[in-house]
Amino acid sequence: MALFRLSAAIVVIFLYIWSPSQRIQCRCRSFERCWPSQQDWSALNNSISGHLVNPRPVAYVCHDPDFDHDACEHVRYMANNSLWRASMPGALQNTVWESSLVSTQTCLPFSAREQPCNQGRIPLYAAVVESKKEVQTAVRFARKYNLRLVIRNTGHDGAGSSSGPESFQIFTHRLNSILYHSNFCPGGSHSKYQTCAGPAVSIGAGVMFRDLYARGAERGFVVTGGDSGTVGAAGGFIQGGGVPAFMGYTWGLAVDNVLEFEVVVATGQLVIANADENADLFWALRGGGGGSFGIVVRVTMRTYPDLPTLKGELTVSGNRHDPSFWTEDIAGLLNALRAFNHLDAPGVFRLIQTSAKGSISAVLEVYLLNRTLAEDLTRMMGPILGTSRRKYNISPITVGKISSFANPNEPTITEFFGSTILSRNFFESPNGPLVMAKRMAAINLDPGDGLLTSNLGGRINNENSDLPLHPAWRSSAHLVSLVVNVDTSLRARERAMVRLTDELMPMLYAIDSSQWVSYSNMGNPNEPDFKERYWGMRNYRRLVSIKKKWDPKDLFIARVGVRSDGWDSEGMCRT
Repeated sequence: MALFRLSAAIVVIFLYIWSPSQRIQCRCRSFERCWPSQQDWSALNNSISGHLVNPRPVAYVCHDPDFDHDACEHVRYMANNSLWRASMPGALQNTVWESSLVSTQTCLPFSAREQPCNQGRIPLYAAVVESKKEVQTAVRFARKYNLRLVIRNTGHDGAGSSSGPESFQIFTHRLNSILYHSNFCPGGSHSKYQTCAGPAVSIGAGVMFRDLYARGAERGFVVTGGDSGTVGAAGGFIQGGGVPAFMGYTWGLAVDNVLEFEVVVATGQLVIANADENADLFWALRGGGGGSFGIVVRVTMRTYPDLPTLKGELTVSGNRHDPSFWTEDIAGLLNALRAFNHLDAPGVFRLIQTSAKGSISAVLEVYLLNRTLAEDLTRMMGPILGTSRRKYNISPITVGKISSFANPNEPTITEFFGSTILSRNFFESPNGPLVMAKRMAAINLDPGDGLLTSNLGGRINNENSDLPLHPAWRSSAHLVSLVVNVDTSLRARERAMVRLTDELMPMLYAIDSSQWVSYSNMGNPNEPDFKERYWGMRNYRRLVSIKKKWDPKDLFIARVGVRSDGWDSEGMCRT
């Protein structure tokens, strides 16, 4: 009997060691006994109206044994179509995050037919939800079975948090309601607070900016959104802070304009979060990062008139090895950007290296709101550019509404990002643009790499609302983002990540050496000091406290997000 008890104890200990998920150190994985049975998955499917799917990488039809010539040709034709990818639970906009981070598991449309198609980081199951109730049901299921839960709207995520190996995805793309309010009252018209905020729009979790701008154009309104049409308006963009390309200068960050969230939290409960109700959660969602506190199913934000706007472009080309290209041509564009800002005209600067020999193309886009005469912008350019205007190619001025300048369907990318915020003191210093140009020149770009700015300053500096973003945002001038082109092979991705973290990011931060602050939505996916860079430690500690209250078991974990340092890079096992 004693021997039997000893043997039984050994078996129990073995099972305990063999199955980490049983110890709640890891999420449950498909090869473990804790994984939901087929009956469990079928029951979930029935409870969400048959909306459960098994995503496959979209290119699986291009590989044996599932090769289908016609289907593969369609996938190859659509492979770079952002709108198509947004609708597919087995695809991402940034394809670098579809493949495994630790193995050669890939499934690419243009690789050899004989090459195996592996699941990579594509989830094993996805709930393609069509109602708030279905979101609640899916969250409760993930919680019950201790699953790795990922949230996907349109698949735009610079850190890959919309996917994950062995994961269960809640796909919010079909929650696409848009409701305009002439005078929105947070908490409803019968709220005890009775604080109404004027014109606003409520949008479902799946609404893309292209559709929101189109609806707004019909009614004459616009929101402070991004210029990428297939980005989800209510997802990680706004929960990470929401930097508009140029509208922020006039109307503030997207989160400055949020009035209310409706959120499914870790218990599966549907809650309202605004300045008066669940105010701590409201604060956290306005910049604390997507995928960390719950699933936002609706957001309401202020609207503004869709004003007539002028857009001008100045372009220049040169070689990165020519010092005068930086000190004269690029510094000249940055000086012009500063001068336009002084006249309340925001702008966007973009630069890309186009060849291995160092060829570079740069453009400055300038926007003048509430103007209809192209001559207004032309007259402004004259004294700003002076005699240097002959260096630049000046495109014909475009006249349109604000909503017309969003990119409706940009191509798919394979890129890593990094970013830094420039202080107003730095950019406004006498030699600020020249120093900025020289320090940009020191960043060792490869072909396909680029730098771009988003206009901060203006209203962003004048807002006094309390946000979780780093305090430096309120004294900022521009966001500078670095785009690193990445090959799809595992070794190339590993090299690119090391290069970004160890070589490029220190040079990017050194542009304004007075502060090292970054934007989580365009941040380094391996940022070692993400707590300080994105939020500052005081705000981060407050975010952690709020997360412990609303999600004590870390059901929602995003890469380089709040409390992610307690998990491995895939949010699968505690560290």
